[in-house]
Amino acid sequence: MEISVIIPTYKPGEYISDCLRSLEEQDFPVSDYEVIIVLNGCDMPYRSMLEGIITDNGYVNVRVIQTDEPGVSNARNIGIDNAKGKYLFFIDDDDWVAGNGYLSSMHAMTDLHTVVACNFYLIDDKTREHLPYFLTSAYKRCMECPKLTLFNSRSFLSTVTGKLIPRDVIGDRRFDTKHKLGEDALFMFIVSDRISRMEIVHNADTVYNVRARENSATRARHRYSERIVVAMRLTCSYMGAYLKKPLKYDFLLFASRVYATISKLRKKVYE
Repeated sequence: MEISVIIPTYKPGEYISDCLRSLEEQDFPVSDYEVIIVLNGCDMPYRSMLEGIITDNGYVNVRVIQTDEPGVSNARNIGIDNAKGKYLFFIDDDDWVAGNGYLSSMHAMTDLHTVVACNFYLIDDKTREHLPYFLTSAYKRCMECPKLTLFNSRSFLSTVTGKLIPRDVIGDRRFDTKHKLGEDALFMFIVSDRISRMEIVHNADTVYNVRARENSATRARHRYSERIVVAMRLTCSYMGAYLKKPLKYDFLLFASRVYATISKLRKKVYE
């Protein structure tokens, strides 16, 4: 098995059908990739709904794992534990990928110590317009770099979605379930000690589409007191990871992560 696609979901709605359809339309051999849906914190009627979508569309490489324990980090950890692929691909249940060659383009550029990313679009759920997005800007900036490093491609390490991540890079490391915000960037920093190279797919049409919804968790507003607690906990986790193996981690990446964590104190919406 080459690729394991992991989708955490909680009380999924109609959006997950778009996500699954975009994955099942891939020209990558169906025997070489699997799709794992981790239904977390809920069960019926959502599990039967998912099983119905799988059966009705004849999806042969999609399976559902249900857990009563809520949390996206816990769901992703379960997905990792059950994945069979050499490479992992995380996607949120309301996002989708563009083009049936998406997985093929990503897979063609990777190896066991290379993380491959792509272009990103943020799309308004109601108007379908493209919105300003930091990863769209990062893609354009990285395309102009003569050589990618962990530092100059750091924006792509702020999220786990839209990348092929080798299983060997992750190893036995897992998401820290005590963090509810900033957990993606922390996880990617922790596993960065085994990333030898970053690659970005040059085809701008190979796109991970992020659906902008008003009621999504990433657009929720947080009080300043909450943001202080988040920043303190994340900073301690970054420092703890870095100080354990300071020679293994990129110092500039570490410093940029701490700076970004503290700078988000000014933002009511944690993005």
